[in-house]
Amino acid sequence: MFRAQKISSNTDNKHFSKAAAYAIFLVWPFFALLAAIKSYRKNWAKNIVWAFTFFYGMTFIILADSLADSVRYAEQLEIMHKGGWTLPYFISQLFAIGGFEDIYQPLLTFIVSRFTDNYSVLFAIFGFVLGYFYSRNVWYLIDYSKKKIGLAAILLILVFAFTIHIGFGINGVRMWTASHIFIFGLFKYLLEQKKSGLWFICSTFLVHFSFIAPIVIFLSYLFMGNKVYIYFGIVVLSLFINQLDFELGRSLLSFLPNIYSEAANPYVSYATEERVLSSSSGDDPWFYVWGRLLFKWSILIMGSYILFYQKAIFNNERIKSLFSFGLLLYGIFNILSYFPSVGRFLSIANMLLLAVYILLLCNLNDKKYNMLILLLSPGLLLFLAFQVRMFLEYPSYLMVLGNPFIVPFVEVETNIYSIIRSII
Repeated sequence: MFRAQKISSNTDNKHFSKAAAYAIFLVWPFFALLAAIKSYRKNWAKNIVWAFTFFYGMTFIILADSLADSVRYAEQLEIMHKGGWTLPYFISQLFAIGGFEDIYQPLLTFIVSRFTDNYSVLFAIFGFVLGYFYSRNVWYLIDYSKKKIGLAAILLILVFAFTIHIGFGINGVRMWTASHIFIFGLFKYLLEQKKSGLWFICSTFLVHFSFIAPIVIFLSYLFMGNKVYIYFGIVVLSLFINQLDFELGRSLLSFLPNIYSEAANPYVSYATEERVLSSSSGDDPWFYVWGRLLFKWSILIMGSYILFYQKAIFNNERIKSLFSFGLLLYGIFNILSYFPSVGRFLSIANMLLLAVYILLLCNLNDKKYNMLILLLSPGLLLFLAFQVRMFLEYPSYLMVLGNPFIVPFVEVETNIYSIIRSII
């Protein structure tokens, strides 16, 4: 049976020492990353991934015609730097109507703007903060596995790691950094039973204001407890609800403070309603449509198997708690996903459920469960391939060939994906 007890590595003297790994990172970060993945049981491996996230931010580039969120952050940095923003003026913009809705990204941007308008510096710092929580979340699942990680588990861990990867994390720094902090807090509170996890969970609304919603759902879950079958019923119900009343959404905004209702209004406006009702997914690439569809059903099929055939989950209250909250979060946000951008929260629910699937897979001897995951692997691999493609859209080729000393002196205007596409 699964026990929340880490497996410590005592093989640091083999292949790479900690000092050697860090030295290699300074010379060739990408090779150090590969070494960390290969030596995932080493104590230094997650810190190399943390450092690589910082380096990834350094190599992040913004294309001239890009509509990415990162463009807005870079422009904001330039405005603050060249406009000579003072601290009192910055504070006046916090939570002002039409100003900033949260604190984290504007504050970091303001601090960096005191020294430079180079967005690579800002994005590297974004990566540094994100990388800590990202690396800890991934290695939580690795460290708590009791046996050698097999192919099925490797696949699920990769899918977990790329569901909200560091490319998305830096480009949409507010939403996705908050997501990893939220997951980090849940692991601490539900799996490790440490009250400090609550601080991380509740602090996420300072990173992105919309996290008030999952925080409220979590507090409601603490009151209701582990009603696994009821939460699964909500998930099933959500599959049959594909339309919501935008008028209801607009009415609910009246209960929010002005600063948050102003920020949320674009998501339920009449213009948004008209655009959503007239849109179709026919223009999306087939691999994107099928990848997300097969991923969705893979998550639900694995959950159904565990709920009805793998009773081990009911013998461990910690994993049962994570599974319960993951189902509740998935069901509620799947119902609300009709509203634009709300569906992003499903990524968090997916990662929580994947964490449960990985922990059970790595600590139980269930050949049928292992075979089920392999049968679902084509859909999971298609989803993973698309996520990797997006991961390569943001950095330059210096992510692979450069190091922290070279990157600041080389200007690159082409991302890795564009280079690969031109060759193929």
